[in-house]
Amino acid sequence: MGIMTPTSVIELMPSTNDQIELFSNYIKLSILNSETDFRKFLYQKKLIEKTFDAISESPEIKEFIENEIEKYGKEGVSFNDLKFELQGRKTWNYDNTGDSELKELERQKAELDAKIKNRQKLLQTASKPFADIDTGEIIHPAFYTEKTFVKSTQVKTK
Repeated sequence: MGIMTPTSVIELMPSTNDQIELFSNYIKLSILNSETDFRKFLYQKKLIEKTFDAISESPEIKEFIENEIEKYGKEGVSFNDLKFELQGRKTWNYDNTGDSELKELERQKAELDAKIKNRQKLLQTASKPFADIDTGEIIHPAFYTEKTFVKSTQVKTK
């Protein structure tokens, strides 16, 4: 085996769906059998995500990749079983339309959103059912479900 480079390390990663399944199953079993420290897995996962984000978000890389894909035309370019195409996304701006009806509707929506938030807050803080003074209906407190997730925070080193 030759000298390891960042690119050669990436090339060790799975490159087909079958390889992904095999690789991920191996890692899962390794963690479940305590052969791999789950903390090491979480640490490496976070660092790999940050590494690929740093590369992908680079303006130079974005421009380079767009220029390369553009050379292949509307159909884009394929590599293994993935196809890469350029797509656009329109973002409409209504600030300079001078449409007073739109402005009024947006104001009403903001007002309604605030009323909804206030009502939701009331239902979140209610500890028992209560009767609506105007309608007489019995209103029950809101309930919530909880989902556990792993949060990672980088510890500052001195």
